Amino acid sequence: MNQRDIEKAERIEKLLKRLRNENKIVLVEGKNDRKSLKKLNINNEMVLVSENAEPLSTIAEKISRKHNEAIILTDWDPHGDKLSQQLQQVLERYGVTANDVYRRRLKAMLLKEINDVESLHPFYKNLKQNYSWL
Repeated sequence: MNQRDIEKAERIEKLLKRLRNENKIVLVEGKNDRKSLKKLNINNEMVLVSENAEPLSTIAEKISRKHNEAIILTDWDPHGDKLSQQLQQVLERYGVTANDVYRRRLKAMLLKEINDVESLHPFYKNLKQNYSWL
């Protein structure tokens, strides 16, 4: 890997570390996204929003009972983009701050390599194998 790849790996590691330390609920699209994050030692409470039969407004209402902020971590493909926007709108209607910083940063860093949360663990694992210091 070149220097740019090393810097990218360091940025991903810092971002994942910050996410691990957040005590906020995380909204993901499906079970495989949740599994990928768990394998990255991200143990936040997670809610599935695509495989969930409940409408987004019901999910947002339930979240608003316990949380004042939620991290949106949908895929960074067109479907995930649309879902992220919908979640932001509905969460804010229920007084919940929608945090999409992690999603935007991952999208900016990884758009050329991967486009979904599910692929994050295998991608990161490959980086770690190339660099023992990660």
